[in-house]
Amino acid sequence: MPGGTALAGPTEFLEAALDIALMAVDTSDDVPLLESFLEVDIAETTALLHLAAAVTEDELTAMRIRRVLEQRLGSPEVLTGERRAEIIAVRDSLAP
Repeated sequence: MPGGTALAGPTEFLEAALDIALMAVDTSDDVPLLESFLEVDIAETTALLHLAAAVTEDELTAMRIRRVLEQRLGSPEVLTGERRAEIIAVRDSLAP
């Protein structure tokens, strides 16, 4: 893959996407990564925003993300219940 590293499979992809989503909602970071995801309306940022809303521990951030997703998609499928629990379990398993 030119300009990047190919991921071996879906697990590595999910780990990389979760890392990016967690960086986006990290409030201790001065880099406005979440802001750029909210402003850039493409499929990739929309997917990362879904993950970010699912993994953030800040409910206000999650609500803000969901509001943007609703504006983009009309009525988005929100990651809740069992699907959210699965993502949280993966996030927690990756924690140091």
